[in-house]
Amino acid sequence: MRRRRTGHGNDLRAAQLTEELSSDQLERAIEEDHRLLLAYFWSPACEPCRTLRPQLEQLAPGAEGVCRIVAVNVDTNPAAGARHSVSSTPTIVFFKNGVPVHRFRGGALPASVLELLR
Repeated sequence: MRRRRTGHGNDLRAAQLTEELSSDQLERAIEEDHRLLLAYFWSPACEPCRTLRPQLEQLAPGAEGVCRIVAVNVDTNPAAGARHSVSSTPTIVFFKNGVPVHRFRGGALPASVLELLR
């Protein structure tokens, strides 16, 4: 995992709590990981992404046994966004056994998602 500062205070800390994956790594994780997988599609220029990421940071330590949280930068990995029909950021897609089971967009996690991850 590469840590890189992009000028936003949360980026370095977030990289330590979520895995940053390439398009190929994401596809491998979707196919091989049979746990619940939360794929967070984001862009560095996206203001709501900077709002959502700290929420994921707070959930990541407690969600370890429940799900794997990964982040995919759609600017550097456009194939991943296209393959999973990500038309805006932030978008979160939950995968289970290689199949998308839930999707939502926006800068806040719905209560149902928070309960699932606790």
